[in-house]
This record gives sequence, structure tokens and C-alpha cells, in this order.
Amino acid sequence: MSFNQENNVDNQVVDLAMSYYTRDLEMGLTFNEIKDKALTKLGYNNESIQNYIKRMFIRFVNNRVCQFNNYISVDLENFNMHCNFDNNYHLNFYQLFNEFRMQDIIINNIQERLNKFNILSNINNHYDFYSSMTVNELMHLGY
Repeated sequence: MSFNQENNVDNQVVDLAMSYYTRDLEMGLTFNEIKDKALTKLGYNNESIQNYIKRMFIRFVNNRVCQFNNYISVDLENFNMHCNFDNNYHLNFYQLFNEFRMQDIIINNIQERLNKFNILSNINNHYDFYSSMTVNELMHLGY
């Protein structure tokens, strides 16, 4: 990103943060009200992060299971189903979970969410809260 592009992004954040701050003041919204709602909407609280991990694990397992769809045959006329892969194949969810949680993309994404949660949850005023976000986060919150 060039200096001009970075400067434009910074200016956008400042403008959006000031707009959100002004709106909150005009609407008489308390900081704790908007902070909790914003952190939840952005997925930056403990419950949201846990739900994110669970959804990602389900997607990971689903992708693994879908790899074996080609080995399943179904005869609807005779109500017969058959699986053509090796009888020694077993799905070990503990092993799958360990494989899932060791992926760099998962580790980095969770760490990023936790870091953002820690930063934002320790801010105690509207403007600093909003100005600590990215343009994408502010746009996700909506006005």
C-alpha cells in the first residue's frame, strides 16, 4: 500500500470514527451499550470466538467427509447403501481436531480476533474505540 493509499485509509477511519461518535452522542447511547453490541457484531468476544472455532471445525470435518463421497453408492430401488473404501478407514475426531487446530491459518485468525478483542475491550470512550478499528470493521458495524 502506498503512502497516499494508507493516508486515505487513515482519513477514512478518522471520518467514520467521528461520525459514529457524533451519532452516539446525539442518540444518547452509553459507551458500554455500543461497545458490547459492536464487539458482538464484529465477533470479538469470547462467545463469538468460540462459535467461530466450532463453525470452522465443522467446515473442516465436512470437507474431509466430502472427500469420500465418491466411495459411497446408493441403490434407491433396493434401499441399499454401500461404502467402497477400505474397512480399516476410521475417522478419528480427536486426531482431526488436532490437525485442525494446528493449521497456521486457524491459529493466526484466532490470535488476531483475541488481540483485537483485548485491544477494543480495554478502551473506555467512543472515539478511541471507533478509531482503533479498520475501515472494514467500521463498515461492518454500519451507521
